[in-house]
Amino acid sequence: ESGSRPWSRGGGGLIVVARLSRHKRVDLAIRTLAELDGPLTIVGDGPERAALERLVTALKLSPRVRFTGMLPGDAVAQELSTADVMLFPARDEGFGLAPIEGLMAGVPVIACRDGGGVVTAVQAHGGGMVTDPMPGALAGAVRASRTPARRASARQAGEHWRELLAPASVAE
Repeated sequence: ESGSRPWSRGGGGLIVVARLSRHKRVDLAIRTLAELDGPLTIVGDGPERAALERLVTALKLSPRVRFTGMLPGDAVAQELSTADVMLFPARDEGFGLAPIEGLMAGVPVIACRDGGGVVTAVQAHGGGMVTDPMPGALAGAVRASRTPARRASARQAGEHWRELLAPASVAE
């Protein structure tokens, strides 16, 4: 099973994996990109997509943002396999599977303080950062996450989650 889940080799920029609904605050990820270099891949679909596409155009970020729409699990794993940092700006999220999938690919995850249960998940075993839900704060966290030490910490957290969520462990 872990064979179908490659570790990220990086180089692909930022990634967001989320339903494109208001409480996921994907607009915050787009505004954060405006303060950084490199690309952003947005995996998912939902009612906010048209508004988000307009925001990308308004901020003149079109050449740097790619909307993939909904993808099956293996295609999401493929996108994660080149991601540098995952942004998870959602508000009042439960456990949040996407950030765990990010960590399981060795991708550092950045969540927001008001993210809910996901904050605990990201902080539990390292590999992530929690910051204020503002573009400047998120951009600072992205810069801090683009280090070999952070990637190593994300991979360590990912090892832990892979073990924890392995079918044999879950069966226990």
